[in-house]
Amino acid sequence: MRSIKIFALIVSMLIQGLLFAEEVEKVREIHGYVVSLDEPIAYATILINGTTIGAATDANGHFHLHNIPAGELTLTISAVGFKSTLHAIEDGEELNDKIKIELQESMITTDEVVVSASRNAVKRKDAPVLVNTIGTKMLESVQATTLADGLNFTPGLRVENDCQNCGFTQVRLNGLEGSYSQVLINSRPILSTMAGVYGLEQIPVNMIDKIEVVRGGGSALFGSNAIGGTINIITKDPLVNSYSIESNYALINGEAPEFNINASSSIVSEDYKSGMFLYGGIKRRDHWDANDDGFSEITEINANHIGLRAFYRPGNYSKINLDFGATKEYRRGGNMFERKADMAEIAEELNHDIISGGLTFDQYSKDAKNKFSVYASGQYIDRDSYYGAEMDPAGYGKTYDLSAVVGVQETYYFDRFLFAPSTLTAGAEYLYSSLEDNKLGFYNQDSSRFENNMNIADQFTNTLAGYIQNEWDFEAFKFLVGVRYDQISVEDRAHPEAEKEIYPNWSPRVNLVYKPSESLSIRGNFSTGFRAPQIYSEDLHIEASAARKVIHINDPDLEAEHSWSVTGGFDYDLDLKSSALEVILEGFYTKLDNPFTSEYLWDEDEKILTDVRVNAEDGAIVSGVNLEVNYAFNNKMDVQTGFTVQSSEFESAQQWGELEESVSTHLTRTPSNYGYLVYSYYPTKKFMANVNMNYTGSMYVPHLETLEAPEELVETQDFLDIGVKLAYTFKLSGQTNLELSGGVKNIFNSYQNDFDKGIYRDAGYVYGPGLPRTYFIGLKISNI
Repeated sequence: MRSIKIFALIVSMLIQGLLFAEEVEKVREIHGYVVSLDEPIAYATILINGTTIGAATDANGHFHLHNIPAGELTLTISAVGFKSTLHAIEDGEELNDKIKIELQESMITTDEVVVSASRNAVKRKDAPVLVNTIGTKMLESVQATTLADGLNFTPGLRVENDCQNCGFTQVRLNGLEGSYSQVLINSRPILSTMAGVYGLEQIPVNMIDKIEVVRGGGSALFGSNAIGGTINIITKDPLVNSYSIESNYALINGEAPEFNINASSSIVSEDYKSGMFLYGGIKRRDHWDANDDGFSEITEINANHIGLRAFYRPGNYSKINLDFGATKEYRRGGNMFERKADMAEIAEELNHDIISGGLTFDQYSKDAKNKFSVYASGQYIDRDSYYGAEMDPAGYGKTYDLSAVVGVQETYYFDRFLFAPSTLTAGAEYLYSSLEDNKLGFYNQDSSRFENNMNIADQFTNTLAGYIQNEWDFEAFKFLVGVRYDQISVEDRAHPEAEKEIYPNWSPRVNLVYKPSESLSIRGNFSTGFRAPQIYSEDLHIEASAARKVIHINDPDLEAEHSWSVTGGFDYDLDLKSSALEVILEGFYTKLDNPFTSEYLWDEDEKILTDVRVNAEDGAIVSGVNLEVNYAFNNKMDVQTGFTVQSSEFESAQQWGELEESVSTHLTRTPSNYGYLVYSYYPTKKFMANVNMNYTGSMYVPHLETLEAPEELVETQDFLDIGVKLAYTFKLSGQTNLELSGGVKNIFNSYQNDFDKGIYRDAGYVYGPGLPRTYFIGLKISNI
């Protein structure tokens, strides 16, 4: 009852945000143009601070703002490749002439706006915690077609493939496995447990504007599971009338084809009161066998997706955003692909139907001191599956998953609160998820009878949450303190004897930013995280072979896991006459209390290995250093690089395999060093050359016993994955451009060479780069 009262109190405090009046006298219009060195800048964005009014420049750099309210105004003007600037308009200022706005070229973007640091839009240099970003330029340079392809190009972050059969991928932040990180879409936690199994490959890049990555405990902002950090996918907004059609064709190892077609279009009304961004695409990929044993290492995928993001401005101080997306994906791995799944020696086959959507309403006050938001988002997944070996008719399953979040948030900007100007943010959320996993019935020839459907999991999770934080601005430094309360209720209806569990948790955070100069920011942070016992993404993946099935369950006595993290570092940028440098150094230390680990149970009759999630007797410590260096030699050549050195250890040895003696203190699948480098060269505006590298250091990977090899914790080799891309743009007519591109991924074929073979293989023995040498060509037509 106490938590419900707290939740109700926060909601009642926030409802006052709906009372903002919006009677605006429409008296002015603003005409202008944006240039740099007298050259027009196309598609720059112009926003009026404290309102929802905005516009974008046309191909000649001109813009027009309609129905502007009276009073003093501040315009924020930004464009890709340029420093953003402010332009003040006085109350009563005559606006008969066009406004000329000059932007300065920026070879390294350090003042972009991010939202993942504090749930509010702030410049990255001023954010209370370090936020790394991956933009569309980077995603295009490395030939990324899905989210999974682009995430390796930021410090402290890796994407790995964990199954030869189905291509189950997960992301690791600072070495912690996927369930320790929270993936958000437009700051909403709708990527559910089910979506997390294969979701990294189900999010296309043509919907992504940028990816924001925050490392370290983030539960004080976004709730459970943000121990390793958060990955926030910011989708594209409709800004200008535009279109793009792109096609890519690749050959994996010169043998297995992959084909992608993506299209998008943005439509904006003349008065910028409404707009819509539409996107869609298809993907076709054939399976590939790395060692000629007849069993796949790369999964077959057939996928289609469509979606939209739209906005409507009811008034100058309010805005409604609508999101919708639908994905249909088929994937299969194993062998005998020409047969039904239950007629193959090994098959892991999945059919996903995914629908997601969201609605957000934002309201600003006239004095620009108040912003109120209310939002609702959700995702529904219908999955048909088969995990089986030796033509097992019992391998079929049916899974339903629903996740939803509704919430309110209030932000107030104080001229002075206690001892300095500050920004107060408070909010409340309700999160709901339901997951039903069923094993389908079949005819059992051994017993000559029909086996009924069996309910494997039927989990309901309800979370009530409230959070509050305040950030004081002392000019030279900023200080933020905040706390979030979550009450998570987990009910397992598949096991009626199990009682409903309730996990209350307080997550505090403290952040400090000191800026002795415009070029230098020094940060120190303390944050916390937690994970409540529930079904996680890996629990919905079954590794199949003739030797065994591997399934995952929670121990009945599993308790919540907690963490605390300390990070500190600096970012420094230097603008020279013809070049620019940015250096970011961050040290991190995370202590896990009650960390989840595994115990293994073997059923000889059923040939099932059960991975039981339990609490370790002692804790675990993850610590290290992330370094990022970005250098622009001039406006035609730049390099972006990052490297991580870390240690990831349990405080006492934990079991990693079937045998009692298979124990280690290592957090498996976590290299102690890894990094990336991206070099881009633009000799002309039409031509681009790119070289990208990904380095993965040696790590410890479990290899379970097979007929040909004993159980062993393998120390792997290291890998250097180097790719090259060339692109040239032809101007067809007017604003229509044609881009032709081509290149090679993993040129030197730095790829795992000791996969298990045959029907008895350990399909989970996978590590290193996700693709062997792969050739690709591309074609893109657009008006931008």
